[in-house]
Amino acid sequence: MTDYQTAHARFKQAYDKLLSSVANYPAERRELAGACGTWSVKQILAHCSGWIREAITRYEAYLNGDTSRPRYDFDTFNAASVDSRAAMDWDGTISDLQSTLDELYHKSADHPVITWWLDVLAHDCEEHTKQIEAFKA
Repeated sequence: MTDYQTAHARFKQAYDKLLSSVANYPAERRELAGACGTWSVKQILAHCSGWIREAITRYEAYLNGDTSRPRYDFDTFNAASVDSRAAMDWDGTISDLQSTLDELYHKSADHPVITWWLDVLAHDCEEHTKQIEAFKA
């Protein structure tokens, strides 16, 4: 397992790169389907926010004694994350992502549960950043 400092640094670097990539993203491509399957770039960002929010929720639950490991239906979870943020405009989607990131940064501490989440989320972010960059052209 990765140590916390390594996982935290990778996570921060991955999301810094993602946010940099979308900072001046072409407006005409932001909500165009096809960046990741049928998802637009905006929907990818909503998906990322949903999983970061889930990491916060699971971390808090664990700290409160809930050591269960939920099983996820990824398609259902992803669809719900994207759908719950569908009414947000581009700036709202970016703001939502930034606020969930800030909350996770603020709440996370050197702990195996959060280290695991940071690793998984960083990997997902790195893959989506590649897709977003490729879709920009």
